[in-house]
Amino acid sequence: MTTNKLTTVAGIDAFYNSHNKDFELPQSDSTTGDPGTIEIKASWRILDTAKGDDTSRFYCRNATIYIDSAHTTNNQKLVVHAKVGLVGMHIIRKTGKFPQKLIWTTFEHIDNTPDNAQEAQLDMNKRWSFYNAACLNCVPNDTPAFQQGDSQRYRWSPTPPYAAQYAVYGPSQNNVGPFGTQAVRVYPIYRYTEMMNNAWRAKLKGTVWANYRLIGSQWQKGEVRYPPNAPANLANTTLETYIQPTASCITCHGGAYVVSGKDTVYTDLSFIFPVYAR
Repeated sequence: MTTNKLTTVAGIDAFYNSHNKDFELPQSDSTTGDPGTIEIKASWRILDTAKGDDTSRFYCRNATIYIDSAHTTNNQKLVVHAKVGLVGMHIIRKTGKFPQKLIWTTFEHIDNTPDNAQEAQLDMNKRWSFYNAACLNCVPNDTPAFQQGDSQRYRWSPTPPYAAQYAVYGPSQNNVGPFGTQAVRVYPIYRYTEMMNNAWRAKLKGTVWANYRLIGSQWQKGEVRYPPNAPANLANTTLETYIQPTASCITCHGGAYVVSGKDTVYTDLSFIFPVYAR
């Protein structure tokens, strides 16, 4: 991207005008050792040991989080320095060893959410990052309602808890509350995927990575065979929380393109280029 100056609108236009075709990302080459294209999207959660978060269970980083004035309740920019734990991750890989070339794989932390509400009831003491079984009137996977003055954008409070204005109050067990995001998985993880998780969890025992699991993989046309080799719908509960019923990596990324002049230029299922071309 940097070599061809594809991080600017001018660079994207110049590259398209000289090649006059849709973008095609490089694929891996085992003969040269070229890893090809790898895109990573990660989601993180602010950890607070005072509230019981166990940082040893997460891959952690010390983060500086910048929130612009349009996304704060006091209309002032906000800078937060916090320890964050990795809770979700997409990896996109283009490999020459696979006919469809592009593979989407998504991972989550095992403490994110229960796979269903019934699982949560089996262990009421389990500490989930994005679910609390004690809330009796919380609707799972329900988008928080905008508050007065939000202008259709969610806003951070200047002090923690930063999303307090979106908390849910009401009847609960043991009078616990308020409650934040309540998420559960919509589609079960494939049985063979869980077999893979069990195998790798044993290999990773004793490391923080044993606390993460593969949720699933998708590739082009992999979901149309019978029986399907890949799920037709695939969602990460931290990255596609509210669109899980219809989420699909392939379907979503099929609309990745930039506009150069009057032409629509498809970007090989990558949304990186539209970010720079806005």
